Amino acid sequence: MDSRHAAPVFVALDDYEGEWSRQLAAHRWSRPVTVRVLREHVPWPALADAIRDAQILGLTRERTPVTAEMVAALPALRAISQTGTGLAHLDLAALAARGVTVMNTPGGGAEAVAELALLLMLMLAREVRTLTDILAQGAWRQPLTRALVRKTLGIVGLGQIGTKMAALGNALGMTVLAWGPTLDPERARQHGATWVPVEDLFSRSDFVSLHLRLNDATRGLVGPALLDRMKPTACLINTARGGLVDMQHLRRMLLEGRIGGVGLDVFDIEPLPPDDVLRRHPRVVATPHVGWIADEVLATYVGQAIANVEQLLARWEAEGR
Repeated sequence: MDSRHAAPVFVALDDYEGEWSRQLAAHRWSRPVTVRVLREHVPWPALADAIRDAQILGLTRERTPVTAEMVAALPALRAISQTGTGLAHLDLAALAARGVTVMNTPGGGAEAVAELALLLMLMLAREVRTLTDILAQGAWRQPLTRALVRKTLGIVGLGQIGTKMAALGNALGMTVLAWGPTLDPERARQHGATWVPVEDLFSRSDFVSLHLRLNDATRGLVGPALLDRMKPTACLINTARGGLVDMQHLRRMLLEGRIGGVGLDVFDIEPLPPDDVLRRHPRVVATPHVGWIADEVLATYVGQAIANVEQLLARWEAEGR
């Protein structure tokens, strides 16, 4: 039988939480589909043997990048159904050259990411890591910490997540500044923020929170020229993408005591190496890229990704493929 008319092979990757497994087990396909789920991460090139026959890949965010090498090594690949909107981890040129369809699942996680950004900011301001260590060590000390009220929050990128972060900052009585590549003063004002040049934002803010998409224009945007403008007491929050920041320079600033604190959910290397200074530095509060992984958010993303596959299969069937 022509492989194009056999049951398509759909493989979901990196299903740590089991959400793909749960939904796929309950899903009733409109046509025969061979489904496999890999619960644990399998790095390339070991992954090749497990997915060589896959025509459709279900990806959980950027846990597995799809490189040109990977595309070349997967002759059956015809489509990718991606949870979330970000595609920076996909070699889109290589996929387009092969005619591979790429689908994503916009919306759904903005509130959860903004909540985590606020949590990281609060933990740094109130020095929660230090305070919990004091109690864990059997001591009782009450060091001076900072409140957020009347502090200045600088938001880089006033999109879906950034606007929610602005609302949270205003609710806490903060002065909210904003800058973005396409942001204008009027739109900033509509969301309770004051537009300022990006250099001023970094110079004036007590907390800088990043909410930009990662693309060719924004990669490395937050480099030494901006980082060095920050007050030595200021904190950087990044729940967007690690590639926005010159992370080596940020590490140097931490080691030299030139930054008040860093709250991170994203990194330049994921998973973060066990010996990385960002795991253990006392001025860092870090989480393992979980801003979007709230219960209903993940379920919505996976459900949308499966629905995208159904629509694609219907199109293939209508086209006789």
